[in-house]
Amino acid sequence: MTFNPCIIIPCHDHGSMLPAVLSALQKYALPVFIVDDASTVPLPPDLIKKFPAQRISILRHEKNMGKGGAVLTALREADKQGFSHALQIDADGQHDSRVIPEFLALSREIPNALVSGRPIYDDTVPRSRFYSRYLTHAWVWLETLSFSIKDSMCGLRVYPIKETLAILARAKVGLRMEFDIEIMVRFAWRKTPIKFIPVHVSYPKDGISNFRPWRDNFRIARMHTRLVILMLLGMPGRFFCGKKQEDVDAANWARLRERRGLLGMRVLFFVYRFFGRRIFQFFLHPVIAVYWITAGTHRRASEAYLRRLKAFATTRGAPVGKKITSYRHFLRFGENMLEKLAAWRGEIPKNSVEIVMSENVREHLQSGKGGIALCAHLGNFELCRALATMDGFVINAVFFQENTRRFARLLEEFAARSQLRILSITEFTPATAVMLQEKIRAGEWVAIAADRVSADSPDRVVNVPFLGMEAPFPQGPFLLAASLRVPVFTMFALREDDGRKIYLEEFANPLEIPRANRLDSLRAAAQKFVEKLEFHTLRAPLEWANFFDFWKEGISEKFPHENRE
Repeated sequence: MTFNPCIIIPCHDHGSMLPAVLSALQKYALPVFIVDDASTVPLPPDLIKKFPAQRISILRHEKNMGKGGAVLTALREADKQGFSHALQIDADGQHDSRVIPEFLALSREIPNALVSGRPIYDDTVPRSRFYSRYLTHAWVWLETLSFSIKDSMCGLRVYPIKETLAILARAKVGLRMEFDIEIMVRFAWRKTPIKFIPVHVSYPKDGISNFRPWRDNFRIARMHTRLVILMLLGMPGRFFCGKKQEDVDAANWARLRERRGLLGMRVLFFVYRFFGRRIFQFFLHPVIAVYWITAGTHRRASEAYLRRLKAFATTRGAPVGKKITSYRHFLRFGENMLEKLAAWRGEIPKNSVEIVMSENVREHLQSGKGGIALCAHLGNFELCRALATMDGFVINAVFFQENTRRFARLLEEFAARSQLRILSITEFTPATAVMLQEKIRAGEWVAIAADRVSADSPDRVVNVPFLGMEAPFPQGPFLLAASLRVPVFTMFALREDDGRKIYLEEFANPLEIPRANRLDSLRAAAQKFVEKLEFHTLRAPLEWANFFDFWKEGISEKFPHENRE
C-alpha cells in the first residue's frame, strides 16, 4: 500500500483559531480536509485564499454531528480521493504540531497502526480535566485488559483510513466526545497496533471548548458501561462479525458460554485484582442492569425458568416469594462471579463455609478415601475450595468439553496452588477410566457436572422431568460413575440467607447401570439426581445459572449400545 497521508480537522466554532493552525501546518505540504460541523460562527471567508500553497477542502454539516461525526465525514472523503492515512488534529491549537513528522514517519513504518499522541501538559491545563482523564484511563485499561493504551483522549493522531472505516462500518461507535476513546478501544480489540508519541499540550487563554461536562461525561460513562458489558460477555468480536445476540443457536450454548466465559473471567479478575471488591461491586450493578435490559434472549430464558420454578414450587406447597425476579437472577449470577474470584484467590476462609453432611459421609471424608461427586451449575462450585483446603483433599473437576482446557489454564494462572483441578474429557475411553480410577484410589475426588449436555455429544442425553417438564440431561456422568464402581455423592455449593453452605450427600455405592436394562437404569439414575437438584433449586432459586432454553425440545435419546451413523 502506498503511503499517501492527508490532514483532517474537525471544527465547531473554532474558525478564529484555524488560521494559526493552518499556518503551522503549511510546511508539511499535506492536503487538508476541514469539516465545519454546523458552526454557529462562520469560518473566515478568505480561509482558503490565505493559504494558496495548501490544498484545503471544506466540508460542511448542516446539522451538528459531533466530533466523531466530523471525523467520519473527513475519513470517507479522504478515502474517496485515494488517501491511505489521515492525521487528525484539533482546531483549537492545543497540540504542538512540530511532532507531526514523527507521527507520519511511524505511521509509514507501521501502516496499519493507530498512532496517537501522549499528552505532556503545561500549567495551562484545567485541573479538573487533568484528573478526570485518569478515570477514563482506568475504564480503558479494564475494557482492554491492558495498560498498553497510554492515553485514549488525545486529539492528535494518525488513522489508517481503511482499517478505521472497517470498524465504523461494523460497530456502532459513539460519534460525539466519546469517539476518540471508543475508536481506540475497538482498535485494541482488533489486535491492531497502537503506538504513542509524546506531544506537548497547552490550553489557549481565550480558547473555546465544546466539552459540556454534564452532557458529555454522561455520554462517556454510558459508553464505558457498554464496552465493559461487551468485555464481560467476551463479545467484542460480535460487532465485527455482525452477529446479534438473538441469532445465537441455543444448541451451541456450551461452546458459546465457554468462549464468552473465559474472556469475561479475565476481565472480572482484572477488576478484582487491581481495584478490589468494592470497586468490583460498584461496576457490577450498572453492568448487570444494562445487560439485563439489552440481553433479550438470556432475559427471556431467565423469565421462563422462573415461571416454571414458581409453578412447580406451588405444586409442592413451597412458594418462592415475590423477590425472585429475572433481574435479581442476573444480579446473583454477577455476585457469584465475585465469589468465584474470591474463592480462586483463597479469600474465602474455610470457617465461613458450613459443610452439611451425614455422619456416614463425614466418616468417608475423614478416611482419606476418594469418590465421585455429581454436581450442577447451581450455586458456586468454587466454594468447594473450602473442602480442598483440607489436608490431602484434592478435587478433580471433569468436563466433557474440549475447550474447557482453557479454564484449566486460567485456574493455573489465577490460583496456581489450588487443590481444585480441571480435567477436560472429550470422549470416555478405557484409558480415561483407568486415569480417574487411579486418582480416586489415591484418595482424590472426581467432580462431574451432571446437568449440562456436552456440545461435543448433544445426542447423548436422557430425558427426565425437571421442575415439571422433561429436560435433557447428559448420559456421560452417570455412565462414568457406574464404570468406576466407587462411592458416588452429590455436591451442591450454595449461598443461602444464613451463609455459604456445601451439601455433600450420599447417592450410590456403587452406581449400578447394567447393560441389560441400560435405558431404564440411566433414567432412574438421572431422575434420582434431578430430585436432589430440584430440592436445592427450590431452596436457592437464584443460584441456578440458567440463561438459555434448558427445556429445549427436539433432542432424541441415543444410547451407547445403539449404532451411530
